[in-house]
Amino acid sequence: MVQYRCMSCKYRMETEKKPKRCPWCDADDSLREEQSADDLLRELQ
Repeated sequence: MVQYRCMSCKYRMETEKKPKRCPWCDADDSLREEQSADDLLRELQ
């Protein structure tokens, strides 16, 4: 699973493949991949 965050409304979702539009605010191509907290913790160790 990959986390995505909408750059216009800050909506966060976890999904397998990146949606074209934000399901919340319907902004086109506004989703950016975001690392999960678990991944960040793993990198720190």
